[in-house]
Amino acid sequence: MKFNSIAIFLLLFMGIACAQSVDHKLDGTWHVTSKTDTEAQDGTVIDLDEEMYEKGEKTYHFAGNTLTITEGFGNHKKKLPIKVTGDQLFIGKHRRNKEPYEIAMSGNRLVLTKIKIKKKKGRNQRTIEVVTLEKQRSIHCQRCGSSLVFPVYRSSHQYRNF
Repeated sequence: MKFNSIAIFLLLFMGIACAQSVDHKLDGTWHVTSKTDTEAQDGTVIDLDEEMYEKGEKTYHFAGNTLTITEGFGNHKKKLPIKVTGDQLFIGKHRRNKEPYEIAMSGNRLVLTKIKIKKKKGRNQRTIEVVTLEKQRSIHCQRCGSSLVFPVYRSSHQYRNF
């Protein structure tokens, strides 16, 4: 009886832990390369804001169920809870009717897209936010297992790309 209770408790605990873990394909540091906000009303673009970022100016670091956003080359940091469901990413505290980001990955590129639709003066207004990110590359030493982030300078270690 006691063994069954412990087994059920462990199974329940493991199920909760696995259900809340972040998708491993997002784990790591991503450099934001651009962010575009487009507002359209009834199919006509009424506002377009596009921001381009230098490498390291703004980064997203996914670890577990947390996203750390670093801005201004490391001057400002904020941590937010995240939840990944299929190809949808929810950032920030859970709210009813919260719009998720759609996840699209290709190689070391990640595109997060969020679409909000609302009625304004009897017309449909659509806001589309597109954030483009690039995975930070690292290399690992074949002998000792240490890793470095690019750029890499001469070293006695035998590094290979990952």
